[in-house]
Amino acid sequence: MSNIFTENEKLFYIDIKEGLICEGKFIENNGNGIWIKLKGDALNTYVYSDLVDERVFKDYGPAAEGLETIKNKMKSRLSKDDAFIKDLLTRLKKSEGDLYATIIGEILYEKTNT
Repeated sequence: MSNIFTENEKLFYIDIKEGLICEGKFIENNGNGIWIKLKGDALNTYVYSDLVDERVFKDYGPAAEGLETIKNKMKSRLSKDDAFIKDLLTRLKKSEGDLYATIIGEILYEKTNT
């Protein structure tokens, strides 16, 4: 973990589930990761040590660059890994139904094959 923070120091965290950069404060480092408090969030967030360098930043600029890097890696993975798309479509089928998943699948395959 190259990012060393002090207690209550302002930081920026990349929420990969939502694709957002969130402002927060450093709470503590326990050796296996760090605890942070995100602005407006009632719960503290734990970031494992192997993810700190790619998801937690002292400034917004590097966090924005980090988010773009994560997006590019995901796009690359999705365009190369058919099994990953099939897995996503299987989960989508369970939650939204077969018709919806089929249409989304066709759109994805058209975009990745053009």
